[in-house]
This record gives sequence, C-alpha cells and structure tokens, in this order.
Amino acid sequence: MKTDLRSPIAKAMVAQIWVLGVVSLALVCGCTNSTAERTVESEGQTETISLETTNPEESESGGGSTTVVLPVQDDFGLPCESNADCQSGFCVPGVSGDICTQTCLENCPKGYACKAISNLGPDTVFICIPEAIVDPCEGKADGAVCDDGNPCVILQKCQAGECVGGQDLECEDDNPCTIGECNSKYGCTFNPLDGGPCEDDDVCTVGGICEDGTCIGADQIDCDDGDPCTENACDPIEGCIYPETDCDDGNPETLDVCLGEGCENIKTCDGLDHVNSLCSLLGSKGDIIPCEIRLASAESGVGQANSLQTSLKYSENIARPLFFSATAENSTPIGNGLNIPSGHTLTFGPSNLDMWTGEGELILISLGSPYPVSDAFLNGDVFEGSPTAVVLHFELKEDVPVPIPVVAMNTVAGDGNGAPLFYQIVFETIVTEAHTASCDINGAPCEDGNACTINEVCIAKVCAGEVRVCDDGNICTFDFCAPEVGCFHQVVEDDCPCHDQGVCTTSGSCISGECVVETLPDCSSP
Repeated sequence: MKTDLRSPIAKAMVAQIWVLGVVSLALVCGCTNSTAERTVESEGQTETISLETTNPEESESGGGSTTVVLPVQDDFGLPCESNADCQSGFCVPGVSGDICTQTCLENCPKGYACKAISNLGPDTVFICIPEAIVDPCEGKADGAVCDDGNPCVILQKCQAGECVGGQDLECEDDNPCTIGECNSKYGCTFNPLDGGPCEDDDVCTVGGICEDGTCIGADQIDCDDGDPCTENACDPIEGCIYPETDCDDGNPETLDVCLGEGCENIKTCDGLDHVNSLCSLLGSKGDIIPCEIRLASAESGVGQANSLQTSLKYSENIARPLFFSATAENSTPIGNGLNIPSGHTLTFGPSNLDMWTGEGELILISLGSPYPVSDAFLNGDVFEGSPTAVVLHFELKEDVPVPIPVVAMNTVAGDGNGAPLFYQIVFETIVTEAHTASCDINGAPCEDGNACTINEVCIAKVCAGEVRVCDDGNICTFDFCAPEVGCFHQVVEDDCPCHDQGVCTTSGSCISGECVVETLPDCSSP
C-alpha cells in the first residue's frame, strides 16, 4: 500500500520531517559517495541534473569513495494526481501543484530538500521534497535569510513568518557564447551559441566567432614593431610585448650585438675600433703595406657613386704614404691629376705625399664620363664585382705587431646627377646608397630621419647630411651607428691585443675597455 502524500496526514508528516541515519537503500548499494544524473526536456530545452549523496561513515576496510549511478525516473518534477502516476510511487505538493518526486540519499536538485518520511511501514524513506512547501521561516527571527524554494530568487529574508523579498538570480557565466536563463526547478541553465561574433579573454585575437559555446579567435593581432632587434610576441593578458633579440651565437670569441639590420656576431678582437677603417697597417719596420680605397653600392645598380671625396687619417709615427696605384700588386704610381682605370681623375692633397702628416685628402671625379667609379655591390656578406677604386701604399716606420687602422673621414659621394649619396663603412669598404628623403628648396635645412647623419640640407632635391662619426677615441671599443638609434660604443672583451699608436709603447691588451700598454725604456717620441 502506498501513502498519498497529497492527503492532510501526509502533508503534516512532510512538515515535521526529521533526518535519520543512512537507510536501507544505502546499505543495499554499499557506497560512500553516489551520484545520479538524468536528462529531462523542459520547454524545448534539454537539462542535465546531477545528484550527489555522501555517507560520512567510512567502510570497515578504510578504502576510498565509490561512485555509483542511481536509477532515476523520467517523470521527476512532472505534474501528477496520485502516487500511482509516478514511477517512484511518490506524488508530493509542489509550488504550482502536485509533482512526481524521487528517492534520495542526502542531496537533491536546487529547490528540493532530501527529507525522511515514515511510509506507514517498518522502514523510513528519503525523498526529494520541494523546499517551498516546508515553512522556510519556522523558528527563525525577522531578518533571517530564508529560501522559499524558488531557485531563481536569492537573498530572501523572513518577515512576520513569511519568506519575502530577495533578488532575481542573474545567470551569467562570463561566456560571450552562451545565453543564460533561470529555470524555476533547477536554477541557471546556459545554452550555447553558434556563429555569432564575440571577443574572448585573449587580447592577442580579434574578430572571434562562437563555436559550440566557445569563442574562437579568428585572427591574431599584428605585433610587428619593425625593429630587427626585438622579438615580436603577444601575451594573452598583456598584449604585444617586444623582448630584445638574443644575438648570442654561443661562441665566446664573438661580440654579439644587434644593429639596425639585425644581429652581428663579430670576432671579438676584430671589433677593435674598425668601423670607419678602410684598411689596417700590420707588419715589420720597412714593410710596404697596400691600403685599398674600396667603393661599392648597397645593391646592384642602385646608389652607385660617380664621384668620391674622402680624407684618410693614420698614425704618422707608424707609417708614411709612398704612392697611389691601380691595384694592390701594381707598383706603377698614379700621379696627381691622372686617370685611374675607371676613367675618373685622381686628385690628392697635399699634392706631395711627403707632406701628409697623419692625414690627407683624395678625390675621384668624373670629367664627362657618366660611369660609376665601381659597379661592385654588396650581396649579403660578399661583394659582387671588384670594389677597389685606387690603392695607397704605406711604408711602416716601426714594427706594428697589432692592426692599426687607416680611417676614412668627411666622405662625400655623389651619383651621376650630382645628388649626394648616403654611405657606410662595411667590411673596410665605402658602401653607398641613395637617400630616401626628398625636399624642394635647395640649401634649406631638412630632416632625413636617419640618426647616423647630421647637419642635413636639401641638395639636388634630396635631403642629405654628413655621416655621424661615432669614434670615441678608444681603441678597445667597437664603435658603430644604427640609423634608427644612432651611435653605439661596445666594449670588446678583455685580452684583445691593442696598441695606442705610440712609438714608445709596446703592444698591449684591452682590459675593461682600456688599452693597457708598457712604455719602452730610453725612448722618446719625435
């Protein structure tokens, strides 16, 4: 015989529920933890309900928890008229009429309480009872928090024995690809969206699209800052970040730096103040050392120099200039004002090389020839063609055990139209390229946007200036200029050989960026 829970006697029993120990249902399954799940359709939507019950008593063996799936009837929460209408055999009062319920061990869906009733028999049965039919304010003072059983209303309080007030539950899961709504039986449900636009929590993506309730970023944002000395990366929280490029090649004998074109891995001791060097003097007293004046363009056919003017600077205590020739192997001098193989005229001053006291000027100019001084160009790390324009031969006045540079200064190069060219000293070669900034008023000051030029003026419709000299006067630093930022002075590693160009000092070593030498005894400079 089944008790009709809609009768006055049954309703009085429900109102006076007490919680007992674990009932025979728990003993039958022999479990400590149990979970029940079922799927129901309500108002065209599918919902999944999870029920969990925990028995605080541990098994005699002391083992862990056991999960079982309890059978649940499909008609839970549906309207009924008598116990016979429900699979569980229990039809109970609900908020809006009688509904079917089910047995439980401890927990029920939100809005229901697992309560024990005496079923007019020897056993106690636990079933899910709507909390709304049990007086939520019984024994509570005014202002106490209560729950009238409606999961869509929260923060209710007791007032004069009634559970009143409260706020509507906001069903928000912070997911732009779901729509939340509150179900009067089970609380919040979230339905997935498909195909709509969205923005996820990843600042590295834009133009997201909802797929199965998840926001998928359609495009990665562009974090390229155009700087070869930084890595382009995106952090999902911080956004674009630009850590410095790691130029370390793992070789302790190289100086690893990042220039305007990217990483350079320079052999440590080769970086001794050679930025503006056209050649190096090295050898024994009396040796004849050829110093090639080399000229090339940055790329084939672009920015080729039709004229060149530069000043050479060297240590007069170490070497003296002897003669110019067409090649390093040629011992036939080219005199002042004579043509060189390219068809250009060589002019140098002072016109007598014996008067060059550590410095002199040379000019290569075309007197009617439209051809460039050299058609060589830089291809990566290799020159295509022959960049040698003319060779100045030096005689060493002293032993030179470490390379001493011959430096180019105040260089000016021009194209076939007389427009000035920008230049850099690369691999002891003057490499020219066309200026990119244009201007209109000849002679007017201008700005070419290149940090390696100064005193820019408008010449032949281009903005050109003097090349910034980055030499800091220290042989133990590697001086260079990056067009984006200007001069750098990188200290070379210790123990690189050096010489201060003094005739009364021995060769020394770079220590902490300084050339440490010893003074020869009984020696005096001329």
